[in-house]
Amino acid sequence: SRADGSKGLPNSRRWELPRMSFRDADEWAAVADWAEALNAASDPDLLRQLAFQPPCVPFSEGTPTKGAVAAVAAAAQTLRRGSGASSSRFTQGDELPSLLRSRGGPEGPKSALKSRVPGTCSSFSESGESDDAEQAGCEGATPSSRRCETATPTSPPVAMKEPSSSMRQALLEALEGRMPSAEVQKMMRDPQGSRLLVQHLSVKPKEALLGAVLQKFVRLACHEHASAVLLELMEGADEQLGNTFGKVCRDAVLKLARDKFGCRVLQRVLEVAPRAVQKDLAFELEGEVFSCSRHMHANFVLQKCVQLLPATGVDFIIKGMEAHAVEAAQHQYSCRVLQRLIEHCRHQKLRKLLENLLNEVPRFVKDTYGHNVIRAVLSYGEPDDQRRIIQYVRGHILQSARNRQSSLVLEKCLDIATGELEEERRALLAELLWGPGPPLLEIMLDRFGNYIAQRVIALSSSQEEERLQELLEKVRHKLRQS
Repeated sequence: SRADGSKGLPNSRRWELPRMSFRDADEWAAVADWAEALNAASDPDLLRQLAFQPPCVPFSEGTPTKGAVAAVAAAAQTLRRGSGASSSRFTQGDELPSLLRSRGGPEGPKSALKSRVPGTCSSFSESGESDDAEQAGCEGATPSSRRCETATPTSPPVAMKEPSSSMRQALLEALEGRMPSAEVQKMMRDPQGSRLLVQHLSVKPKEALLGAVLQKFVRLACHEHASAVLLELMEGADEQLGNTFGKVCRDAVLKLARDKFGCRVLQRVLEVAPRAVQKDLAFELEGEVFSCSRHMHANFVLQKCVQLLPATGVDFIIKGMEAHAVEAAQHQYSCRVLQRLIEHCRHQKLRKLLENLLNEVPRFVKDTYGHNVIRAVLSYGEPDDQRRIIQYVRGHILQSARNRQSSLVLEKCLDIATGELEEERRALLAELLWGPGPPLLEIMLDRFGNYIAQRVIALSSSQEEERLQELLEKVRHKLRQS
């Protein structure tokens, strides 16, 4: 079926070559001939009748020969001849792929795009610990899937070569401490050497390598392959070893924090170092807090500091963000630091920062990144701060429900409005169910408002359920057609 839900294929549908690399021009020509044979021989009318979408022509092992192309063409011609009503062999769409494959031709898996209608990334996630997909990705999204995502086909992993005898010997010498430090560092920078070291360090003692890596720790931490060995070395490190790693990072925290690989090593050092060393390393960022919060990699180091240090240890981070709270809340990376502060710090210490944020609620609820900060206040804030946000959303209920970002804020308002905020919850539901319109009727079929309607149904009480049934009955025929 096509993306629009209809069956079959248009007559203009052609077989497409997938994106891949070929060793030489002959391979490309052979595959192109193979695809051309399919384009010439396949019958679009039969494909439409079978409601089968033909796969891309894959290429796995070997080069398609002329015999393979001819076999595929012959199979397709047989398919065309058997497409009449009297032919019962080709009545099932699942037989078509096996028919179009030749024994000598490629039989790789079909390439396809997977689409997930409205999907998002996770909300308030601990993304700073590792890969750059999270480090560059969005923070804070919807519990309900609301963004379109596509996943592209990936190539199979390339098998690593078996290590040579000389590489094995070098590995043994490095693990036993018999290799010069310069050679160990060179091995750590090598892709295969790094992989072997990481594999063996997970099961063998690590002390022999420490002397070699500590001399050039900062430089190795900023290297793509050597950093992986350092991360493995710090796995399960005790407090004494954490203190050693912390000392070699002194006066280089800013450099490590802004490096793609160094920021990960620095975060691990902060995790294994004693509390006093953590504070010393964190204070090296004083005066650079706001610039680091806007940095693609350094923002994760700030987040880690907020998570690990006690309240008295993050005062310099709070002061560095207070004057730039409004700007930071609307920034892709800085908003994450604000969320961590709201989650982990006492709100009495954040009073000035929170006031700066709450004064801009109308702007933030519809902002791509600012709405995540508002949701953090709703999740971890004081009741008075939560009320201020709920009161604004209640006064703009319809606009909030129809917007991608503000609908998430409205949904969070409904979720957290319990206990002391029970009165606010009832007021929100009353506005949705009995307000002018009422608003619930207008948002049921909306792209984002329908999630609000679902939450209202889940949270409604007996009196509210009767009103819901009444409203649902009015739009029952539209809901069935949607």
